[in-house]
Amino acid sequence: MTDKALNIATQHVRRQGFDAIERAGEKDGQEYFHFWRKASEGHKLGNPLIIKVNPLSGKITFVERLDELMWAFGEYKKLKADGR
Repeated sequence: MTDKALNIATQHVRRQGFDAIERAGEKDGQEYFHFWRKASEGHKLGNPLIIKVNPLSGKITFVERLDELMWAFGEYKKLKADGR
């Protein structure tokens, strides 16, 4: 994963009013990120919020398809369990 994609994603979610972001995997050249508000930690508020970033073009896409959303959140949980 590239720092460029992380920087693009961080700037985007901060403009939207979110203050926490972590990597959630990589697939087909797209980098996935899970984001949330720290004030909502520990509360179940529906589906996880995931965006994907194309590190070459800088294009950001909000992940809406349930299968893609669940894949990305599963990868996020694996990375958290590994301590990354």
